[in-house]
Amino acid sequence: MRTSYLIIPFLLLIISCADQGADFSYANAKVEVPNLNYEEEIEIEPPSTMELNALPSIDETLLNRKIIKSANCRIQVENIEVSTQQIQERTTAVGGIVSNMDFNSDKHEVNNRITILVPNKKFEQLLEDLTVDAKFINYKKITSTDVSEEFVDIQSRLATKKQVRDRYTEILRSRAATINEIFQAEEKIRVLQEEIEAKEGRLNYLQEKVAHSTIQIEIYETVFEQSEPIAYTASIKNQFVDSFASGWNVVLNIILVLISFWPLLFFGGIGFLLFKRMR
Repeated sequence: MRTSYLIIPFLLLIISCADQGADFSYANAKVEVPNLNYEEEIEIEPPSTMELNALPSIDETLLNRKIIKSANCRIQVENIEVSTQQIQERTTAVGGIVSNMDFNSDKHEVNNRITILVPNKKFEQLLEDLTVDAKFINYKKITSTDVSEEFVDIQSRLATKKQVRDRYTEILRSRAATINEIFQAEEKIRVLQEEIEAKEGRLNYLQEKVAHSTIQIEIYETVFEQSEPIAYTASIKNQFVDSFASGWNVVLNIILVLISFWPLLFFGGIGFLLFKRMR
């Protein structure tokens, strides 16, 4: 019996030592944590087919670029009247219009400055047709201005302003309760509407400039040097006759003025006679 009491504490001591060793081993053990890539673990919902179709491709973006084209050239022609007629006919044939024409001449040449508006797609064709019959080309300049960025920016701002205007309109209809709130909403709508109209005006201007290119062409014909006409000088005889006629016209004008005062002369004369008799 006494031996059993000694064995039990001994067993308890062994068990407690074993637990402490186990705790020490777990505390000093190295735990390997896997290196997780959190970006790969986040699930990103792919765009829908409609959104993918809405995105323009690179080729489509290049095709839809907004380019303003213009040309300026000066050419010598054989006959300026014939060339002017040909320019008008060729411009009309491609759907363009002659917007301005300025004809001048001096001692050495006769020239005509013509401004043409032509559809963008026919710009190169018409420019080539206008210069094909030239005797000499002094210069031919072509300018292209890309306004695609401004075009997209205006469209984006315009859409945003319209959305804000519609929100204020909805507030005015359903939420504005006091007169002050109504006035504030109306003022916001007025300012936004003015900005929208200004943006739309600029957008329409760019669309028109992109749709129709401008060609300014000056054609000239070289002529022989001509002296200026001599100014006319009247002879002494003609000057005497003109002076006499001018004097006679003055006398006639004086007589006509006196005749217009005949009532005063008539009644004045009668009054003078009566006054003289009374004396």
